[in-house]
Amino acid sequence: MKTKLITLSIMLLIACTCTGQSIARQVISTAGDYASTADVSISWTIGEPVTETFTSDNYILLQGFQQGDDYIITPPEGNENGLQDIQFQIYPNPTEDLLIIELKDRPKERFTVKLFSISGKLILTRPIKPYSTLNYINLSSIQSGTYILKILDNNRMRTFKLIKK
Repeated sequence: MKTKLITLSIMLLIACTCTGQSIARQVISTAGDYASTADVSISWTIGEPVTETFTSDNYILLQGFQQGDDYIITPPEGNENGLQDIQFQIYPNPTEDLLIIELKDRPKERFTVKLFSISGKLILTRPIKPYSTLNYINLSSIQSGTYILKILDNNRMRTFKLIKK
């Protein structure tokens, strides 16, 4: 009985002190640095020859050393519930070079179209003239990926997901 108790105690001690594999955020590269302030933090590395981003309807797969914890996109301005009274059609989506924004009722308001990267960086801003029904935006100079398209009018806003092939 005493040997069973000693054996059980040793096995319990071993089980409590052993650890399995763990994933740590570490980078082995030729160079890099990290700096932060109260508002912003930035880090960089050198030595990563190729990275690619794969997207589908529900997932984004990012490759490389530097990966953020979260991609939190906060609307820069406007009320997300606004512009519900105006019907927009955005096509083709996915698009290759030319995006068409169609306004059904020829509204008299002046709108602004803003395109953001998935990380929240403003890519382009274009005005939409009052009383226009078809508006064309050339996206040929923009890289392939998933974007956030916002249509704004003073303090109202509508948001659309846009995929560029």
